[in-house]
Amino acid sequence: MTDQNSTGSFLQSPSPVDDLARSFDAVGALVARVRPDQWSAPTPCSDWSVRALVDHLIGMNRVFSALLAGQPPPRPTADHVEHDPVGAYRDTAAALLSAFSAPDILDREYRGPLGVATGADRLQIRLYDLLAHGWDLARATGQPVLLPDDVAERSLAFARTQLGAEARPGRFGPARDIGVRAPAIERLVAFLGRSLESVPAAPSSMAGIGPARLRRGIVRRVREDVCEIRTEDGPRVVRYAPQFPSPRIERVFPGHLVAIATAPDGTDVIVWRWYDAVVVEELGTLVRLWEPAHGEVLAQPRPSYAWSLPGTRAYLSAGLPGAEWWVAGPAADSPDDADVELDEVERVYTEHNLWDDLS
Repeated sequence: MTDQNSTGSFLQSPSPVDDLARSFDAVGALVARVRPDQWSAPTPCSDWSVRALVDHLIGMNRVFSALLAGQPPPRPTADHVEHDPVGAYRDTAAALLSAFSAPDILDREYRGPLGVATGADRLQIRLYDLLAHGWDLARATGQPVLLPDDVAERSLAFARTQLGAEARPGRFGPARDIGVRAPAIERLVAFLGRSLESVPAAPSSMAGIGPARLRRGIVRRVREDVCEIRTEDGPRVVRYAPQFPSPRIERVFPGHLVAIATAPDGTDVIVWRWYDAVVVEELGTLVRLWEPAHGEVLAQPRPSYAWSLPGTRAYLSAGLPGAEWWVAGPAADSPDDADVELDEVERVYTEHNLWDDLS
């Protein structure tokens, strides 16, 4: 977990190669969690099973690597999954990421089946295909859609510049409008023609992990080793996760909202906290807030954030990918009423393999 010490402004967007690396990791985690009995399951992609979808992911990594190297693409009938889908995905993703990281590769022009495009455009094409099929895979296997929302937002902006009505036949269905408040990944797949109801979500393969395991509490008193909080079940004393930064008594205060997870040993631990801040003003796409330990900060609102009047309280988060500060939503009297980004906290812990280190 990262703790921010400056009032900072909105961070510059990561490089496209960084976006691709994060997306490869997120989709790779989905591939790794496919159960043996799920490979034949249907997906939102018509006529594709989970195995066929993963085969496509691996095959596209090889197609793009060949394109950048000026080599013939693999045979259309090649079986890319073979006997090790996780290893094949990991190795081909690493090879393509290395190819896109080579000097000047993004500025060069390449001729492909759809015409001439720069390496940067080829990367973006690979990226929106990867994210969309990551969503397909999550839906088909009952996993949380833990894909980087900020990357999906940028990918959607690119796709909108490339995919007019004339470019869709044979590749994508008509774009669907699901509203601007939907998560970016859902808006991306809807723009690419997916119906969010096309395949019912499979039973979860993530029992005991993630948002279902995360609960909220409001801080009452703080010690360095434990924290007294209020939950819907009443007051409780909960320890901190080992990776929660110290000194805790300088980072956690009464009124803060915290996220609680169940450690492998069955005990509960605090894994995250949101500051209790005061809204000062709205500044275009940002919100200025005041928080006692940091003074005034500029925060990017999350997609679900509804503008609050100046002087009202809101939850403020530091350390999530995409910005120095996020403003999640209005402060709540009941912890379960707090509209904060538990899915993002779950994603950070999953991407960094932190769940097994909670004890």
